[in-house]
Amino acid sequence: MEKNRKVQVRVRYTWLLTVTSIFAAISFILTTIFIVATPATKGFFNLGDSGVYIAALIGGPLVGALGGGIGSALADIFLGYSWYAPGTLIIKGIEGYIVGITYMKLRNLSKEEKVVLSFSAAILLFLVLSYFGWHGATTVLRLGDKTFQVEISREIFVTTALLLSMGIIYLGIRGGAKGVLIFSCILGGIEMVIGYFLYEAIVLGYGLVAIAEIPINVGQMIIGSSIAVPVVVMLSEMGVDVESKWS
Repeated sequence: MEKNRKVQVRVRYTWLLTVTSIFAAISFILTTIFIVATPATKGFFNLGDSGVYIAALIGGPLVGALGGGIGSALADIFLGYSWYAPGTLIIKGIEGYIVGITYMKLRNLSKEEKVVLSFSAAILLFLVLSYFGWHGATTVLRLGDKTFQVEISREIFVTTALLLSMGIIYLGIRGGAKGVLIFSCILGGIEMVIGYFLYEAIVLGYGLVAIAEIPINVGQMIIGSSIAVPVVVMLSEMGVDVESKWS
């Protein structure tokens, strides 16, 4: 009996290592495949959040945290943004865990609890975006040899915050498989947006200049969700078990 238990434990952790490695590679590839540099914060826009979300929604919170965090941090080093790697490891790791655990728990919540959670997340997102975007921001993007300057007004910040918040509330009330998937990604994305702002402002010493990165990270959250959710739905329809065995 004891021997069988030890074999089961070894099999479990072998699967955990294998699946984590696969999703770390996916996050790495999606982060490096397309980037747009943001000179103001010495960062870059990428598609890596979609890999974090896919890892978390299919593999669960632990795989999402390890695969998403490690793969994204390695991508930073590979691309020459090593000063972001420590922050990315933690921020994307927490993001993956939040997405995975939210998806696992949310399906078992009552409708009333989902509504309360959605209102809480919506208020948090609205306050964060409105507060940091109240004075507007200027974002400079560099794609190859071309540089673009984008002015983002207070009105754009507040309108975006309002629309996203209303969307979160709608998804929380509506429920359903896709709604839960999207909501989980957005909740993790909020942590990512706040996490990078704090890392850039405090750890990297950019101060309020880090506000310029907020629209970029919000875009990563939205695009990442738009990629990850259809992929997970498609895999689920193909028979892939999206209920975590490795959490």
